[in-house]
Amino acid sequence: MSVTVLIADDREILREAIREVLNLDPDIKIVGEVDDFPQTIASIRELSPNVVVLDLHMPAPPDFLFAEIKRAVTDAGSKVITISVWRDEPSRALAASFGSLILLDKSSLGTSLIPAIHQLMATDTN
Repeated sequence: MSVTVLIADDREILREAIREVLNLDPDIKIVGEVDDFPQTIASIRELSPNVVVLDLHMPAPPDFLFAEIKRAVTDAGSKVITISVWRDEPSRALAASFGSLILLDKSSLGTSLIPAIHQLMATDTN
């Protein structure tokens, strides 16, 4: 079974690194890449990926409603893995507000991202 993934990070170099990691697993298909929160919402709604790999600290417009991400994820039936250089309590709380089930350290994505995706999909009750 193929797992579809949307990559959302404002840094091209990180999106490239994530793409390279995910391309190592033949069961994972990248369906899109975006670089801000509004594009993330639009892509979730359009593509309905199984998993969204979401940079927790992308820049956002001043009037952006972060609850829209959780709503889009819920409506699409997607799961969220947030990524950040910080794993402190404020970051964990922000990740939870997006509906994220896993918060990963960006420095460990090479070894932790694929197992996290498979962990999420294994616990899928749909």
